[in-house]
Amino acid sequence: MKNFIRFLWSGFGTGVTALRALGGAIIFFLLAFIAVYYIVRWIVRLFTRNSADAQQPTQP
Repeated sequence: MKNFIRFLWSGFGTGVTALRALGGAIIFFLLAFIAVYYIVRWIVRLFTRNSADAQQPTQP
C-alpha cells in the first residue's frame, strides 16, 4: 500500500506536476471513501444494536 501511495504521489512515476495533482486527488478520494465506509458501518451497527436491545423482553 505504501508503494501504491508513493506511486500516486509521484505523479504515476513521472514527477509531472499535473499528474502529481491527479495522484493527490486520487489519494484524497480513496481516503474519503474509506472514512465514509467506516462511518456508515459504525452507524449501521449502532442502529442494529439498539433495535436488538429494544426487542428483548424485560423481566419483572
